[in-house]
Amino acid sequence: MDAFIYKYKISIDGKSTECAKIWTAEQIITAKKINGVWEKIVDKNLFGLIPVVYAEVDFPDWEDSAKVLDSFEMRLSRLSDTNDYFSEPILKKYGEADLPGKSTVGKEISFPVKMDEDTGKEIHGDADYLVWQQSIDSIKEELSQLRNELYSGTSTPDLSFDNLKGIGNQSGVARKFMMMDAIIKASDNMEIFEPVVQRCISVVKTGISNISNIKYKGDLEDNNIEAKFGTILPEDLTEELDNLSTANGGKPINSQKTITARSPYTKDVEEEIKQMEKEDSQSKVSTNMVGATV
Repeated sequence: MDAFIYKYKISIDGKSTECAKIWTAEQIITAKKINGVWEKIVDKNLFGLIPVVYAEVDFPDWEDSAKVLDSFEMRLSRLSDTNDYFSEPILKKYGEADLPGKSTVGKEISFPVKMDEDTGKEIHGDADYLVWQQSIDSIKEELSQLRNELYSGTSTPDLSFDNLKGIGNQSGVARKFMMMDAIIKASDNMEIFEPVVQRCISVVKTGISNISNIKYKGDLEDNNIEAKFGTILPEDLTEELDNLSTANGGKPINSQKTITARSPYTKDVEEEIKQMEKEDSQSKVSTNMVGATV
């Protein structure tokens, strides 16, 4: 790459002004277009290389799930509209009725009673609530399936609280299997993003050796710094120690000194070991049988 340029606009005295910045290995050129004429400022590029790092992918991560996402959002929108329309009760009445007021306590509906002169039967009105009788189970199932397709299509594990609260304390292997799809996707993306991170390291090394700490230039140039990518999965130390102990035949895998040094309550390792030995000796003496002969 011989040069890198990007254009942007700023506001000067309320007017939009076109600007540009150009990097080469030797210079950094900042330009503004004032009254149709480009005015530029040239500075030396102390990095000695173009300090720009970028990556390009063919499609965004959600490309395969774009249609599913649209369907999911549309279904939620329609469901919300339907709930807004049908959630309030609607009373149907037949014939004349005396309806109670909105603030009336102990409400009742009065219907006038009349007699049918031909049959001699009583005739009166009636009322009931207009209820949406259609089942929404199919909508729930559709939303559930669309949600699963969204996570599956983007290789993303569902780490929501409702989904995780019932799984308990899973082993390290089980957690890795839960994240397997995302781990495979991350490994595939390393072909793009690993060189980007390595390029960032190169830029930082050059900046340190040429600008901030010139005396370390030789050391930095001789060192090959590489990035290592970790994992967000929590480590199960108990499981790892159990496996190591099993592999070692049930014997201790660390010395007492090493374990003591790792304790957050240990201030002086040597002094702590001496105190533990002293307490151990005192414990042995106090547990000897009275009158025992050696």
